[in-house]
Amino acid sequence: LADYANFQRRSIQNERDAKEAGWRGVLHSVIPVIDHFDMALGQNPEQATTQSVLAGVGMIKDELLRALAVHGVSIIRPSKGDAFDPVRHKAIAQQPSPGVAPGAVAILTRPGFAIGERIVRPAEVAVAPERTEDAQPGT
Repeated sequence: LADYANFQRRSIQNERDAKEAGWRGVLHSVIPVIDHFDMALGQNPEQATTQSVLAGVGMIKDELLRALAVHGVSIIRPSKGDAFDPVRHKAIAQQPSPGVAPGAVAILTRPGFAIGERIVRPAEVAVAPERTEDAQPGT
């Protein structure tokens, strides 16, 4: 019984250590992103232009996405005309769009995220509605 109790205690501790190591890896990847936000926020607002601020924010976003990708996070970003996938996409509206087949993605409103094959948040999309022919009176 003592050996089994020790095994259980070691197993629980190993699980905690593995979880902590995983979070530590993510944190090490994200810390440089926080540093870049601090540098951006420390700029002189009288000298910063809208273009430079937007370019800086874009670079920080790209850096964060690269850091997440190292840990298996991917972005779900369907393009106009892609087939609607109810596992990876969430239809929030219907939007007519020239050249898009009925039921296909017409507009991406918010990207989704996945870790490996597990969907964390589906991409929110508007899909093209089914085409209906104008009804003729009396037919």
